[in-house]
Amino acid sequence: KPKQSKKVMSPKEAMLSPSEIIPIELSQGRVLSQVCITCPPAVPIAISGEAIESEHIQSFRYYNIKEISVIKNK
Repeated sequence: KPKQSKKVMSPKEAMLSPSEIIPIELSQGRVLSQVCITCPPAVPIAISGEAIESEHIQSFRYYNIKEISVIKNK
């Protein structure tokens, strides 16, 4: 059973927050701004507002996602 991701803020709050696009290698611990969906299987790797963990980064690599949108650090 996969572990539950850490929700930092609501998806709506995350999508409306200032964001930046960064390489996945720099994303651990950051909060996802926009959902990344791969086709197939069209299942999100992480949801907006969740903290990015090493398991997410492994999945991004598997699906050849090189950059993601994260909440800007203040």
